Amino acid sequence: GFYRFNEGDDELHVYPQSAMMAVHALAGRLTAEAAHLDRAEALFEAIAPAYRPEIGAYHDPYQGTGEDYVSLSTTSYLLLALHLVARERPDARYDDAIDELLAFIEARLWVPDEAIVYHHWEYEARADWYCTGCNFQLGYLLLLLGGEGG
Repeated sequence: GFYRFNEGDDELHVYPQSAMMAVHALAGRLTAEAAHLDRAEALFEAIAPAYRPEIGAYHDPYQGTGEDYVSLSTTSYLLLALHLVARERPDARYDDAIDELLAFIEARLWVPDEAIVYHHWEYEARADWYCTGCNFQLGYLLLLLGGEGG
């Protein structure tokens, strides 16, 4: 029920599911084939086991080793995918997930005095480094989510 991160790797990773959710949402928009949107929605359901309610985000073991590892990059790709799916099939659960992920970023990764969003959360702490590309990606997503080019 989900895409593999690598051949032979059956572990659930949020990153490839987010990428493929976006692909299927865009394919559904371009082709008007409901099967693509059905698949995008199914992938949102498939990542449910990766959700960590205690932090309000989705764990992906892609780079980290902690059970609470959540990266800005993976979260940003998921935000994009949720936006694209919600645009085609509006549903409060997508809006709620987007709001919760943005709240996670704001509460755990964003440092307003520095105007920086740090790279990840792991072992109940924010990383001490950031990625400029991930910050630009988040900025673009905030424009999309705010209605600027959505």
